[in-house]
Amino acid sequence: MKRKAHVSDTFSSLKILKIFLILLGIIIAFSLIFRAISMIRESSFDGSNPYILAFSSSNTLDFVVASPHEQRLSRLIIKNVKNSVKTIEELGLPWDTFVRVDKPLSEDNGASLLFSNFKGLHQAGNHLTAYDFYRLGFAIKELSSKPVNKATIIYSEKEMVNDEIISKIFLDKTLLSEGKTITIVNASGVSGIGVKLEEVIAHLGGTVIAVENGEKILATSTINYSGEESYTLKRLSKLLDLTPKIHEGKGLSDILITLGKDKSSQLY
Repeated sequence: MKRKAHVSDTFSSLKILKIFLILLGIIIAFSLIFRAISMIRESSFDGSNPYILAFSSSNTLDFVVASPHEQRLSRLIIKNVKNSVKTIEELGLPWDTFVRVDKPLSEDNGASLLFSNFKGLHQAGNHLTAYDFYRLGFAIKELSSKPVNKATIIYSEKEMVNDEIISKIFLDKTLLSEGKTITIVNASGVSGIGVKLEEVIAHLGGTVIAVENGEKILATSTINYSGEESYTLKRLSKLLDLTPKIHEGKGLSDILITLGKDKSSQLY
């Protein structure tokens, strides 16, 4: 009788353990699915339009632009850089992900550029998810089999950099073709940052029709639009890390960017 009770208890325990493991497996599966969905929603690379990676080493800036829709891979290498952040601002260079690396990247234009800097990209503290990382890697690998649009600049504060070279690297043809008009209002209290943003947008192919000073200093920056949401709006919102809000009525331009004190030290 005791033997039967012992067997029954063992069977009951195994059944409970089995149910527990099944429930645990379901929870883990749902957790992974939820994580994957969240990662896709938070993705900053749409797999089609240009994505700009900026790598900074001790004296070199290296920009890699992957444009799957245009079937184009571009690369701008800037040497003799003393202060990467200052150089980026002075030249009006846009980027989606900024990464500091120990040494300049290799001359290889393939996906190894990305995968060899996995640690730096992972710790970049930006919007690049693991989903973005692998999609970008495969996109760069595919695009590197075609002719690469590449330029090298020896930077000097005393000499002007050819703006045409920069525009050819960063031009976003989708943004250019939309032709959305943009107005910039500088309400940050810092002179000149409206013009700096104008230069960045111009390098992407945007149309800035006016740069104005705000009537008063504002604490936070905003981006407003009239009509429907456009690719240009989404691109600039992502670049500046701002949430777009619709503007009631018809303004001077399709998109209005107001720069507040939060953008006074760094635009993006």
